[in-house]
Amino acid sequence: MNSWHNRYKQIKDFWTVKKIIVTKFFSGYIPPYNATVVQKLLDQGALLMGKTNLDEFAMRSGNAEGVFGPVKNP
Repeated sequence: MNSWHNRYKQIKDFWTVKKIIVTKFFSGYIPPYNATVVQKLLDQGALLMGKTNLDEFAMRSGNAEGVFGPVKNP
């Protein structure tokens, strides 16, 4: 058993996850594969909890003007 087994992970929106829309900009594109980093986490038993919001293409530093609205931290 390794360190990622049965641990929940959130993935930034710019990483492709199979069958999950990447960003609103690519709303018609549904990736047919996982990004390498995502696949490696899954292969080690990580559980994907969801995707996190960020500005389109992670180009801004504030996360206030994203197409899905500002990032909301609890």
